[in-house]
Amino acid sequence: MASPLPVGEVLTRIPRGPVQRNVLVATGTAWALAAMEVLLISFTLPTMTAVWGLSGTAAGVLGSASLGGMVLGSPLGGRLADSYGRLRTLQLMVAVYAVSAGLTALSGGLYSATLLRFLTGIGIGGTATATTVYLSEHLADGDRGRYLTYLDAFWAIGSIAAVLLAWVLLTPFAFSMPAGGFEHWRLLFVVGATPILLVPLFGRFGDSPHYLADHGRETAARERLEAISTGNGAPLDLSAVRLVVRTADDDDAGFKQLLSPSLGRRTVVTSLAWFGTNFGFFGVFIWLPGAIGAAEFVGGTYQYLLLASVVQIPGYLSAAWLVDRVGAKRTLGGYLLLSGLGTYVFAAALPGVGFTPLSGFWPFLFGLLAASFFSVGAFGSLRAYTPAQFPTSLRSTGSGVAEGTGRIAGILGPIVAGSLVGSGYLLALAPLAVGFALAGVLVFVFGSDADEFVSA
Repeated sequence: MASPLPVGEVLTRIPRGPVQRNVLVATGTAWALAAMEVLLISFTLPTMTAVWGLSGTAAGVLGSASLGGMVLGSPLGGRLADSYGRLRTLQLMVAVYAVSAGLTALSGGLYSATLLRFLTGIGIGGTATATTVYLSEHLADGDRGRYLTYLDAFWAIGSIAAVLLAWVLLTPFAFSMPAGGFEHWRLLFVVGATPILLVPLFGRFGDSPHYLADHGRETAARERLEAISTGNGAPLDLSAVRLVVRTADDDDAGFKQLLSPSLGRRTVVTSLAWFGTNFGFFGVFIWLPGAIGAAEFVGGTYQYLLLASVVQIPGYLSAAWLVDRVGAKRTLGGYLLLSGLGTYVFAAALPGVGFTPLSGFWPFLFGLLAASFFSVGAFGSLRAYTPAQFPTSLRSTGSGVAEGTGRIAGILGPIVAGSLVGSGYLLALAPLAVGFALAGVLVFVFGSDADEFVSA
């Protein structure tokens, strides 16, 4: 009798087709709307601060509440996905962030808004982990890196949507929209509830064949693989095929396994890579409107923010092209180093810095675009790199812990920059540039090229 086949080997026999593209579009849409929801607070916070009379500290707590929720949501979503299924967890987390975002439109003050933003962050953090793992486990080895980078590219779409919505609804140039006395900033959060429509859509999908096999459900895994092959127009009869299955015990998917001798270095390096990337990215982009405004170059803040968002799309696409050619590790390390360089050039070019070789409009514009281009490319590479570091039984848990660690840095980055901004933007942004660069060096020196876990 033939030896049992791993799910990953069966997936390599199924040509890429509509099923993978549909999963990418569905998970990508969930991620784009999550990205939009994360960024909307940066546009609504000034109005909320004025209307509710918030202190600077209170406004800071409100502004970072969703990031705090993501710290909890990423590992929680990962743990749930490893225990109860990728698809069910994805549906739950999308529902949590959509409902919480919509209810934010009805918040009456600091406490209710902060609570709802925190709950929104839990849903977004869990969605980030669940979408990554669910998509990765529908892909063959040769497609995984590129598709996962495409998934993260939907963040740029969400960023553009957030800028355009805020531009239309919150600026003096907004077109007249009858709101029945409903403040326009609240309409942004009403839009943030639209992902709830994705929950029944995901119900039409099947769960990950990797997850099903890993939990001893061989028949269900075989049926899911046959459905994928049929959906791609190349049906396979797997009735005579035995799959490698196992029944995970209680210890298999525990957090403690992440620091075992076989996984410890991978867990630490991946978590620190997420930490450095989030520290730099959120530190830069939370303070970006202020830095652009202080520059006082020709053009308005929204125009530069929109340009920085648009350039993210080729940033993601370039990383997607590279991860399957030079590897996720090399792409990630290189883009992190270039993110640090771009951030430094942007900061040094701002007026009043006094660093003559890099002062002026063109270094400012180049640094801004480079920082945006390479930082999102680093995120896309990291999205492709992370699932390959953990076996199936721990893939969501490990990915969630690594992302959750990064979310902590997403809170710290803006705080560090904010504590230094009074001394100038070069000093405020320099630690963020260093964070990017150190993460790149760490990946190059200690990161793993291996991806044998995803193939299993």
